[in-house]
Amino acid sequence: MTNAPSRSGRAWLALPLLVLLAGCASQVQLPQEGRLSTAKPADWSVKQQQLASFDHWELQGKVAVSQPEHNDTGVINAWRQTGDTYHLQLSSSFLGMGSTTLNGAPGFITLTTSNGKRFSSNQPEELLLQETGWRLPVSQLSYWIRGIPAPDGSPKLYFSPQGQLRLLTQDGWRIHYQRERTWITGLPPLPALLTAEKGQVRVRVAVTAWHPLNNP
Repeated sequence: MTNAPSRSGRAWLALPLLVLLAGCASQVQLPQEGRLSTAKPADWSVKQQQLASFDHWELQGKVAVSQPEHNDTGVINAWRQTGDTYHLQLSSSFLGMGSTTLNGAPGFITLTTSNGKRFSSNQPEELLLQETGWRLPVSQLSYWIRGIPAPDGSPKLYFSPQGQLRLLTQDGWRIHYQRERTWITGLPPLPALLTAEKGQVRVRVAVTAWHPLNNP
C-alpha cells in the first residue's frame, strides 16, 4: 500500500526541458518500422544472453521526461543495479534544488526525498507518479537500458540493415535506440541514448558513463 506523500518532493523535478545538454535534448530522427526488419541477426541470441547476464553495473547520465502536464529534467548521479535490485540517485540539473533516491526490486520501491522523508509502495510506477509527477517505466527500464526486452510481456524487436536493434515495443511502450557505444570490453555495445514513448509521454535517457560492478 502506498503511503500518502507530500508534493514537495516534486520541486527538484520542476526544470525546463531545454537545460539538458545538447546530446540529450537534441532532436534525433526516430526510425519507423517500415525502414526496419523484424528478422533477428544471426548473433542476436548470443548478444542478448551476454547483455542479460550483465546485471551488476553502475551508470551515470541524464533523463528528460516530456508529458502533457509538464516537461522535466534530471541528472542520474548513480544508478547501481545488482541483479534484480537497484539504487538510483537522481537530482535536478539546475539550481541545486535537491535530490531523490530510489531503492527497488521487482514489485516494490522505496523513495527517499532530499529532506529525508521515505515512502514505500508495491506499485512503483504509481508512487513515482504521485511523488515526482513522472510517468516512468521503472520496472522494465533496467532491461531496456541494456538494449534487451524485459522478461514479461510480448516484445517486438526491429533491427537496422546492419543488424543493430533500433526499436523495441513492449507493454505499450516504444523504445527507440539512437546511439550506442562499446562501454565495457568483452560486451556488445550498450545504449548511449534512447527514447521511450507511450501515448503523449516521452522519456529520454542519455548515458554518460557505464561501469561493471563485481558480481559476488
